[in-house]
Amino acid sequence: MFGTIYEFVRSGSGLALIVVGVALILEERRGTLRLPLGALYASVGSLFVLSALNPPWPDAASNGVVLVLVFAVSQSFFEIVLYMLGGERSPRHASRLFWIGAAWTVFLWAVPWLDDAMGWARTMTSVEDMRGLAPMHALSAAGTYAWPVAITVTALARGRWRVTDIPRHSRVVRAVLACCGVLVLALSVAGLALALDLQLLYRVAHLVLTAWMLACYWLLAWIPDVFEKVRRAIGAEHKRRLSIGSHEAAEIDRRLARLVAEQEIFRTEGLTIGTLARRVQIPPYRLSKHFSQHLRTTFPAWLNGLRIRYACDKLGAETQRTVLDIAMDAGYRSKAVFHHQFVRITGKSPGEFRRQLRSAPGTGPHRVRSSKVPP
Repeated sequence: MFGTIYEFVRSGSGLALIVVGVALILEERRGTLRLPLGALYASVGSLFVLSALNPPWPDAASNGVVLVLVFAVSQSFFEIVLYMLGGERSPRHASRLFWIGAAWTVFLWAVPWLDDAMGWARTMTSVEDMRGLAPMHALSAAGTYAWPVAITVTALARGRWRVTDIPRHSRVVRAVLACCGVLVLALSVAGLALALDLQLLYRVAHLVLTAWMLACYWLLAWIPDVFEKVRRAIGAEHKRRLSIGSHEAAEIDRRLARLVAEQEIFRTEGLTIGTLARRVQIPPYRLSKHFSQHLRTTFPAWLNGLRIRYACDKLGAETQRTVLDIAMDAGYRSKAVFHHQFVRITGKSPGEFRRQLRSAPGTGPHRVRSSKVPP
């Protein structure tokens, strides 16, 4: 009896979700998320309908359709999560992930053929429809759930804004987080049911997932711009958290000054902002923000300024040393790069600078140094 009710609810809700998906695709006010949202609902609805009707297709065809629909669901989740997190930091990764997901989908579709090739028997049972499964069929079924999880986690990691930027004070954000919590719970229960071979628990989890999809649509109908509001709230919190206050800025300046004065860290060959940030004991993005917000410069400009200042001192004080030796001592890897930066900052070549010092008796290097060189 429960199985009949379950299949009826699944098929009916699946058709409803397909209709919702088509409506979302046609609804122009959804803007950027129109296609991802529509594809998400239409794909999940199609999965529910296929599961309920269980059409008499060959296993390869049925498995292929399911995998394509799951791939569409995964891509939709990826785009929705990235949208709320301000987009992807590196757009090139989106295309790469698409092809990785496509390759994984093809692999899951092809791997069950090994069962027939190797003559492996169907020793396992599908929790969903109680059909027998050979080892590679079971691997394909379990792997179907792997990509949606992997790509969602990737989206959380690749977003321009971080998960820690998600504010807790916004009611809209809390509503979306609650929806995400229910989704994680439903998928976790479904995965547990698969692992323990519990069909009843698996069906209950899918009914919860069905109700979740419909509830999310009601939320979209109630707050049409819910994702835009979440995006703005996360962006505002990101900006607030990124801003560096006067006390923190003073502490960063103190640590930088100590590294420059006591360790002459600028002379380290190949010094990067990541290495410097570890020495200052703050994340690289915050150190970069400190340079732009408080020092009104960039890390490369700051680094080259200190190195050229050091070179100016050495050109005047150690006249027996070659320009190349001083350039290497200042942290440069080549004379050409040193020469370019020296001219850009001082307006003179190293040779001209040294000749000027020699032609002005009694004038120390500090008095003739260009005002462009940072103090």
